[in-house]
Amino acid sequence: MVIIQILYILLFVVFIIFNIKSKFNKLTTEEKEDVKKELSTPGKFILNGLQLIGYLTFFSGMIFEIDEVIVIGIILVAVDASIVGIGLWKKSIKRAILLYIFVIMILIYLYVFYFK
Repeated sequence: MVIIQILYILLFVVFIIFNIKSKFNKLTTEEKEDVKKELSTPGKFILNGLQLIGYLTFFSGMIFEIDEVIVIGIILVAVDASIVGIGLWKKSIKRAILLYIFVIMILIYLYVFYFK
């Protein structure tokens, strides 16, 4: 069972990498330069990296059945969602509030159905 779970995570990571690579190849040269410029700023890289690390930590904790690792993954994703929500707050308060409600609902669901 553990082997299937590990293969599932590897498949998930490979799918993400393949999807990003294919979308990047479809961009024009000017758009590729814009993407490289955006990714060179530490703020965007930290936000996207924090979310990805949170998801991978969460799924790894589920594979090895370590509750503390699962909680760390949930916290990383929640922190990332909070930071993104702060950025959205300037653009649209409605979107930011919906994001916070969505994250809180996910956290409540995970707490009630997974940890109880």
